Amino acid sequence: QNTNQDFSWLAMVIKNALNYSQIMTLPDGRFPLLKDSAYGIAQTSAAIKDYASLLGLDYQPATSNLNSVYFLSSSGYAVYKNNDDFILLDVGNVTPSHQPGHAHCDALHLELVWDGRSILTDSGVYCYENGLERHNCRSVQAHNTACINGNEQHQIWGAFRIGARGTVTAVQVSQEVFKAEFTAFQSSSKQQICHKREVLFHSTESIYSITTLIWE
Repeated sequence: QNTNQDFSWLAMVIKNALNYSQIMTLPDGRFPLLKDSAYGIAQTSAAIKDYASLLGLDYQPATSNLNSVYFLSSSGYAVYKNNDDFILLDVGNVTPSHQPGHAHCDALHLELVWDGRSILTDSGVYCYENGLERHNCRSVQAHNTACINGNEQHQIWGAFRIGARGTVTAVQVSQEVFKAEFTAFQSSSKQQICHKREVLFHSTESIYSITTLIWE
């Protein structure tokens, strides 16, 4: 075993993961129940950070909870944090594209914590067994986004399968606004219907405007 190997790259990967975890942590210390998430399985952000300290990682969060905006483009999340307020808008496409088994019909899904109180939240996952409960957890109706004419955003079936997919475009993330447009997957029996969602951050603290537009 070569004890002279340079593992500084691994420390950087771990610190980036810790930063990501810090960004996604809700004001109450838990994580949002996105995709196939559930409480009581993974460790909390605080426990993971403590473990990193035990490993000797000198981790200083590169994040702030004061009027801060983050765009996690690889996973498709726009996050706004301000003290006990937390807003997340899902502006990503189905990912990872080659293995989307844990993806849900949650394009333009919105999470909102206001003054420490969860106002809009995801339901997470109930089970992995193929059946009605599993389908409901993955369906568009289980998320804070638009269900248009009862149709799903993506062609989901089985416990983990996705075929044709809708697409998110026109993404804009800034200190003033989160904005994106979504078009569901096409089938011979469906009209081309688009959904646009916009979240505005006003200069007055803790005042937000959420707009949803649907058009053919």
